[in-house]
Amino acid sequence: MLVLHFVDLSPVKPYKRFFAAIQAGMTDLEVVTRLHREFPHGGRFPVPVRSDFRTNEMSFALDPKKSIWNAEAIVVHLDNGRVVSKEYWRD
Repeated sequence: MLVLHFVDLSPVKPYKRFFAAIQAGMTDLEVVTRLHREFPHGGRFPVPVRSDFRTNEMSFALDPKKSIWNAEAIVVHLDNGRVVSKEYWRD
């Protein structure tokens, strides 16, 4: 049972760690670096999909291809290229 705390059985746990790592004042590049720390290319889980719908906003969809997580999203609000706030939208 103790081992389950340290094992990622789904992409939700690393996704939440990514959200927690995003801090005010970070740059776009720093946010993406944190994303790839939790979701390396070729890793166990697919890298969340980034979308930039607005000039001062980045969003990351956990896995839009799987209905279980297709609405799980992180939205990062930027001002002058730096994080000012973040939101976690649960599926």
